[in-house]
Amino acid sequence: AAAPWRPECPLAGWLGFAPVMGKAFKIGRSYALALSPDESRLASLGRFVFVWDVHQGKKVFRCRPLSHPSSASYSPDGQCIAVKNTAGRIVIVDADGGDTVADFENEAEGEGSNLAYSSCGEFLVDGSWASHLRVRQSRTGEVVFEVPFSDEMITAIHHDASRQHWVVKHKPKYRPAENVQPPAYFSRWEWPFRRHRSSILPYRLDLLCSSALSENGAHLAVVRGKSSATLEVYRVAGDELLCAVPIIIG
Repeated sequence: AAAPWRPECPLAGWLGFAPVMGKAFKIGRSYALALSPDESRLASLGRFVFVWDVHQGKKVFRCRPLSHPSSASYSPDGQCIAVKNTAGRIVIVDADGGDTVADFENEAEGEGSNLAYSSCGEFLVDGSWASHLRVRQSRTGEVVFEVPFSDEMITAIHHDASRQHWVVKHKPKYRPAENVQPPAYFSRWEWPFRRHRSSILPYRLDLLCSSALSENGAHLAVVRGKSSATLEVYRVAGDELLCAVPIIIG
């Protein structure tokens, strides 16, 4: 049977609330959320990084390891949180107290996608709007794998529950001479990343707003459009569109 809808979806963060034992607690204005592996802690990103006890609905700590945090990922053991900001800088904070344990000082790479830990916790995967997909050591920030995609932005990193199967969102840059925005597409990767262990998914999507991969890695959901939009679900292994429904976004 399909898994039930989980009320801790990111929409709750945008509304400023998160569920707790059938109730809701205020987390303030939040632009991104990250749930700990055991689902007992919730990190919310706004001006500060907040960590909440989900069961009690109480704040554990607040920290500000860097300005303008935009994405976060818990390590698989739940001991660290990787935080990336809108300038592309990545820091690692202690998940219990908020102390900064590593600062990659990588602002020169520029803005980019979200980030995610590998299943072993030894590596972090992220992408940049300057075309690079990177894998780096999670303790030092040393880049151990890097591949450029000319004239493209890497705008999202997805993985399944095992973190063995990954899907990367590519957004080709606007070409003024052609007066057209090329459609976005996705590449599929197996862990560990290797240049010849990836493939391109067959669909090209205009006006792509957001995307998400199912926990088993079999399905990819996307939202396309502007004021009126469509939610579509594709089968990852093939080009089959399973369903499409109109939705309202804003």
